[in-house]
Amino acid sequence: MSFESQWVTFTIAGETFGFEIQFIRELLRMPRVHAVPQSAFDQLGVISLRDAVIPVFDLRRKFGVPALKETAAALVSLLQARLKDHENWLSELQRSVEEKREFALTTNPHKCAFGKWYDSYHTDDVWLAQLLRKFDEPHRCIHEAGQTILDMQRAGEFDRAASELGKSAGACLAALKTLFAEAISMALDHSQSSLVVLASETRPLGVAVDEIRSVVRCQDEEIQPPDSVPGSDRFGGLVGFLPIKGSPKFVMLLDPAQLYPQLIAPAPSAQPHLTGDQA
Repeated sequence: MSFESQWVTFTIAGETFGFEIQFIRELLRMPRVHAVPQSAFDQLGVISLRDAVIPVFDLRRKFGVPALKETAAALVSLLQARLKDHENWLSELQRSVEEKREFALTTNPHKCAFGKWYDSYHTDDVWLAQLLRKFDEPHRCIHEAGQTILDMQRAGEFDRAASELGKSAGACLAALKTLFAEAISMALDHSQSSLVVLASETRPLGVAVDEIRSVVRCQDEEIQPPDSVPGSDRFGGLVGFLPIKGSPKFVMLLDPAQLYPQLIAPAPSAQPHLTGDQA
C-alpha cells in the first residue's frame, strides 16, 4: 500500500530541503535571538516564544555553509563595486571628451568589469534574478552611448559629443544606479533568516533557514533512498531525495531527530529541593 507524506520545504544556500510536516510546530520570521555563552558551534542562542525559552540552531553552520548575513554582505559589496566601475567609466569618458583625447576603456558591454561579472553571475533567488535581468538594457545603453560619443569626437563634433554625454550616457547611468539600489536593498532584505520551530513534547527547538518555500505532498515510492547518490550516506540526517516534477532539481528530505537528537532526549528531571536536614 502506498502512503502519502507532506514535507515543509526550505532553502539553504540555494539548495532545497524538507522536514516532514509532523515535526513542524510553526514557521515564522526570525525573532530576536539572545546569545548564550559557550553554546554549541551551530547554536545561535535562544528565543522567547510564548513564555517558553527555545534554543535556536543554524542549519547553515551545521552544513558548513557561510552565514546568510555574510553571503548578503559579500553580494552588497560586489554590487557596490560594480556600480563604482561604471561611475569611473563615465568619469573617464567625460575627461576624454573635455580633453579631446582617445577613450582608454572599452565600449563593449561584455568586456567591462561589470559586463564580465553580469554575464557569469548566477543566483537561485528568483526575485533577484528577475531584477538583474533589468540591468541588461541600461547597461548596453551606456556603452552604446559611449561609442556614439566617441564617433562624434573622432568626427570633430566635440560640442555634440559633450551634449550627448550629459543626455544619453548620464540617463543610462541614472537608470543603472536605481537598479543597483534596488538590488542592494533586496540583498539586505533577504539576509534575514526564517525560523522553523520543530515539535517536541520535551524539547522544542528552532532551526534557522534561508527561506521557507512550500508544502509538498508525495507518495512513499516517489522518494529515492539516500544511497541512490554516491557519498550521500555520509550526510547525517538525510532520509531521501524527492525529485521535483518538471525540473532537474530535487528536495533533500531530512530527519530532524537525526540532526538534533535533543528533540527526542528526555527532558531533565527537576532536582529535588533539599532541606537543611537532608543536606
